[in-house]
Amino acid sequence: MKRTFFTTALFALLLLCGGAAWGQTYSYPPYDFTSVNADGDTLYYRITSSATPYTVAVTRCHDSIYHTLHFPQVAYEAGQPGFVYPVYDYDSLITIPSSVTHDGIEYTVTAIDNEAFYEQKGMHTVILPSTVTIIDTAAFYGSTVEHIAMPNVTHILYGAFTGAPLSSVDIPECIVEIGDLAFSSNHSLRQVDIPSSITVLRRSVFAFCDNLSVVNLPEHLVSIEDMAFYDCPQLKIITIPSEVAYIGTEAFIGGFGTYGVNGYLDTLIMKCEIPPQMYDTIPSFQTNKELLVIVPCHTAETYQTAPIWSNYSNFTYQEDCVGVEDYEKENVQMYPVPCHDVLHVRGDGSRFCRIEIYDMYGALVLADEAQDTETALDVSGLPAGAYAVLVVEDNGQRQHVRMVTKQ
Repeated sequence: MKRTFFTTALFALLLLCGGAAWGQTYSYPPYDFTSVNADGDTLYYRITSSATPYTVAVTRCHDSIYHTLHFPQVAYEAGQPGFVYPVYDYDSLITIPSSVTHDGIEYTVTAIDNEAFYEQKGMHTVILPSTVTIIDTAAFYGSTVEHIAMPNVTHILYGAFTGAPLSSVDIPECIVEIGDLAFSSNHSLRQVDIPSSITVLRRSVFAFCDNLSVVNLPEHLVSIEDMAFYDCPQLKIITIPSEVAYIGTEAFIGGFGTYGVNGYLDTLIMKCEIPPQMYDTIPSFQTNKELLVIVPCHTAETYQTAPIWSNYSNFTYQEDCVGVEDYEKENVQMYPVPCHDVLHVRGDGSRFCRIEIYDMYGALVLADEAQDTETALDVSGLPAGAYAVLVVEDNGQRQHVRMVTKQ
């Protein structure tokens, strides 16, 4: 698998800036013993505590020199320095036991070691016991794992699932750390719900997830670090919780080359009364396309004059004020507001091609392929609350967003 120069440079930069943890892979400790699980799979274990309480980590499954090289590699071609041969040691299902006995001693399995399933092909589903609390550095990097049950994991470390085709991920509420690049370059992931225990989204944690379209951020999130959602082309709308105080460089920028090229966000819903701080040189958001920014009532001027925010000439601000959700602007009307069972959307002659309704976390909850100048949407199935309604006209060039409430 080849990497582009840009991607290689990105990983190298992150390595230099904060990837000291990778140093442990230079002389990776060998496994201490093996044991066959209930499904007949041979798992390799490293003893992490040889005294009470006795604990082990599931570790790498072979001794190949190719798996003792420093990660990440700059070349993935056969015959080139750093090449790692794909391995096929397991079938589609791997069940990790909660304990294992060796030489008469019962050990509790508490971690998945760094690079334990690095580049493992053929595996699709992994079931972890409640005793496992740590998924270490690059544990499933480049593997084919699509589903993983991790009910009591508290730490998902650097690059743990980079490049793995997870179709969904159920991050447990007990999680306290999600490391840099943890879910980056995942081309199957479509929705992520970040638990309330997370207050910081680390660097590039969901970068290059090109099918990620729904992200629900936790209420007490305070920081979104550099490139957290870099190059996520399906992410059109996102809500920033009220306590976010910092948004890092290129956090929501898409595409390669000059900053802002091929940006993807259409709508940014800010719940913050005070505009979050941003880096003063490299942008956090794209600068080459119009972006609708919905802000709390009476804060538009605050945003427009805030440091860095005032530099974005492509931002159009709209205030979300209680009691004024039924305002009319340009050529789109919505009524009644608040609505109960049916929401009517009417234009001034332009035909609609699609209407989408998003909740306040940015999740798409209803869509209608409208083909007229007026349509009615059945919203009876939606819970009470505030929603953003996106109307796309048939020319594909104009979009309108209104805030409506459902009672």
